[in-house]
Amino acid sequence: MSRITFLGASAMSLSMLFELILDQHAHAKVEIINNSDSALDDPFLPEGMEVPIIKAENWSPTSEEIYLLGVNLPKTKKIVFEYFHRQFDISPQNYGQLIHSSSIFGRTSQSGPGLVMHPLSVVSAQTQLGKMVSLNRGTTVGHHTRIGDYCTLHPAANVAGRCRIGSGVTLGMGANVIDGIHIGSGTFVGAGAVVTRNLPPGVVAYGQPAKVIKEIDNNPFHGT
Repeated sequence: MSRITFLGASAMSLSMLFELILDQHAHAKVEIINNSDSALDDPFLPEGMEVPIIKAENWSPTSEEIYLLGVNLPKTKKIVFEYFHRQFDISPQNYGQLIHSSSIFGRTSQSGPGLVMHPLSVVSAQTQLGKMVSLNRGTTVGHHTRIGDYCTLHPAANVAGRCRIGSGVTLGMGANVIDGIHIGSGTFVGAGAVVTRNLPPGVVAYGQPAKVIKEIDNNPFHGT
């Protein structure tokens, strides 16, 4: 029986992740390790399923576990990953992947550890994804595209071919990035935006076509 350990806890993220658990690891033993005092007030578990939530200070890792991040936002993913790497020496190679059975990952593509692909997401040919990338429901990534660490694509976001997406980028629901575009690390692209020109790192962009609205203070992905 598989043993899956979620590091970090967001009720909204976990509610979606448990759909993937039931699809791929229906009989797995699952636990959640929370490194903060925040409570999970919203329901996130399927009815009848019990999963222990353990404070990190009371937990010890084992060699039998498959690790996954229980959060979805790029900044939070980076914080949680670095915390458990620092405190428990959990390296990227210790993380597994969750890919829904309805999703498609190109045979000539590659991904780093911690990849999460929700239902109906597609990664095309000759594409490379970094570590801890999250592709939410109905997202598509085109051929020969490169996506950096910790990126999150929200539902129905679309990245065309030959794009370069830096680390920690967020693409909002229904955002579209046309062929050959470069987006700098830590940039946030709003829902429904159409990116027709390159975007610098550490900015917020909205609109059709997308325009820079403001810079992000203290971009946690600066220089990555």
